Amino acid sequence: MLNYDYIFTDKDEELARLVQQHRVWFYDTQLLWQRAALRKGMTVLDVGCGPGLVSLDLARAVGSSGRVIAVDWSEKSIGRLAEAARKKRLAQIQTHICDLRSPNAIRALGIDLSSVDLVFGRWVFMYLQIETIVHVVEELVGLMSSGASLAVQEYGNYLSVSMYPNGDPLRPVAEGFRAGIATPEAGLHLPEIISRCGLTVWDEQEIVKKVHPGTEAWVWPDKFFTLHGRTLLEEGRLSKEEWDRFEHVWKAMHKDPRSVFSAWPTRQLIAKKAS
Repeated sequence: MLNYDYIFTDKDEELARLVQQHRVWFYDTQLLWQRAALRKGMTVLDVGCGPGLVSLDLARAVGSSGRVIAVDWSEKSIGRLAEAARKKRLAQIQTHICDLRSPNAIRALGIDLSSVDLVFGRWVFMYLQIETIVHVVEELVGLMSSGASLAVQEYGNYLSVSMYPNGDPLRPVAEGFRAGIATPEAGLHLPEIISRCGLTVWDEQEIVKKVHPGTEAWVWPDKFFTLHGRTLLEEGRLSKEEWDRFEHVWKAMHKDPRSVFSAWPTRQLIAKKAS
């Protein structure tokens, strides 16, 4: 998509996929927060919160004495989170509709400067152009208190995704998805951008999940390809022959116990603001 909008949807079937994806990444995210010293009473900004699956976890972690400020561009997703917070009696969650591509989007939220203890974002900067990422990070740094942390999970080398035993059909599919993302390797760019904006990167890791048929983790890429693969055909980023070849091989992998899908590498970063 030439305007690099969020390439998926906020429909119910996408929400179900995100719920399953959240389960796959739950423990990795919890460990990241532990390293970032997340604790009760903190004020946390969840950037690009989507339907708020992470925001709900953060709210439980900070407790009633803390605060979670959840922002996303989708009115539907923000509405879902607000309703979930009400039902679960998590009054510490505050929701805001915010399009990060708009100039001064973070500043317009009216959050007090130097009031945020932790900023978290997962697969959000990849949907922004580099120059926009710089502006957003600059604004986020302004909201962070002394000693506060920024913790992010973003893709590294997007095209290093692979599958076995027959990985050739995956390449054009991966290239098709990559073409619709503004900054698909955001995780590789962020360390330099974060440092330029005055933070110190002190923890950097890369996770490559290798998943097998018949496991819950396998459902993560399977739902992704099932729901969004044909979008590449509709938008001219993949030929019918390329998709048919991939679909045939992918279905065969479901029945082959040797099959392995090596997912998109996800880089986890923690950066601190000087005390």
